[in-house]
Amino acid sequence: MRKKGEVSIYDCIEMFTKEEKLEKDNAWYCSKCQKHQEATKKLEIYKPPNILIIQFKRFKIRSTGSVMGFLSNKKNDCFVDYPINSFDISSHITEIKKGEEYKYDLFAISQHYGGLSSGHY
Repeated sequence: MRKKGEVSIYDCIEMFTKEEKLEKDNAWYCSKCQKHQEATKKLEIYKPPNILIIQFKRFKIRSTGSVMGFLSNKKNDCFVDYPINSFDISSHITEIKKGEEYKYDLFAISQHYGGLSSGHY
């Protein structure tokens, strides 16, 4: 059972690889016709690295307003649950090689503290 405000690293990988529709203010720019076009994008993992490094976006961007010239953003302090051993990403690999394992063991964490306007967020 997960607590409120807690997500799994598997949820994060799922969101990272989910197809996204680009439209309106987030439309794709076509260099041929020189216009913004509606499109879809999907990020995939073709060949996993020997060492997997994951970096999280730890802030939420508000679409409106600013405070004293600064963007009105908020730090995302949601807890991310992850396995220490055997983090398996095989379900997200597009070209699986027979007999290969796509599992990673946790080696290190770099956690920064502070707000968005000073220190580390």
